[in-house]
This record gives sequence, C-alpha cells and structure tokens, in this order.
Amino acid sequence: MAMVEPDYYLCPQCGSEVRVGGAGCPKCARPPKRRERKPWEQDAAHDGLDLPDEPEDFDYQGFVEDEFGGGKRPRSFRDRVYWIAGVLLLAALLFLWVLGG
Repeated sequence: MAMVEPDYYLCPQCGSEVRVGGAGCPKCARPPKRRERKPWEQDAAHDGLDLPDEPEDFDYQGFVEDEFGGGKRPRSFRDRVYWIAGVLLLAALLFLWVLGG
C-alpha cells in the first residue's frame, strides 16, 4: 500500500507551510480551541469543484426565454376546459358547504 503524503497550505500571516488538519501555524499562531474552526483553514467542501475564477457574463433573461419560451403562449382549448372545470368544481364544493352548514 502506497503512503499518501499529507497536504499543506500556506499560512496567510507568515507564509510558512502548515499541514492540513494540524493544530495551526507553528511560527505565528497558537493552537485554537478544539471546537473552533481555524480562520486560515480551507473549506474542504469546495475543493475540486472547478469553479471559474471570475464570474462570466450571464444573460438571465435569455436563459429564461430559452428554457421557458419567450412571451405568453396562446391558451389552448384544453387549458380553458381545465380552468372551467376547476371553477365549476369550486362552485359545487362551495354550494355543498353552504347546504351542509
């Protein structure tokens, strides 16, 4: 089994190499308390995501039009039938509620 070398990062205060997961920079910082997060420690959840360094120009309006179509679409016959059926069902339920109460 091959040995894995530990990862290191540079201390933002003095620039020396600090082992990831270590107690802190031996030159300039005291070890933090157990439950505190080290201020210079990197968040491992974001490593390897290959996110761009600078935000690219993003046309949100163009995205919405491409995904959902531009403008309103004409209502189809089926949309009108569903709308009318919903209104009639609501009216029937209201009528039954008034009669029952």
